[in-house]
Amino acid sequence: MALQRKYGGSLPAILDQRKDLTPDLIAYAVRHGVSFMPSFRKTEISDAQVSELGAYLVRPRRGNR
Repeated sequence: MALQRKYGGSLPAILDQRKDLTPDLIAYAVRHGVSFMPSFRKTEISDAQVSELGAYLVRPRRGNR
């Protein structure tokens, strides 16, 4: 919902449909928060875990790319 509000519906909010996500953008969102999503400190999620999360979220998915 936050992404729909932020982009006025011009980008899909469902992660599987997003084509604009990069590991760097995901890392920024995790560290700084987005809209009502809180930020997370390195004591809560390590840089390595953030990197793994970014790689997971941007991986090619069958049928979606």
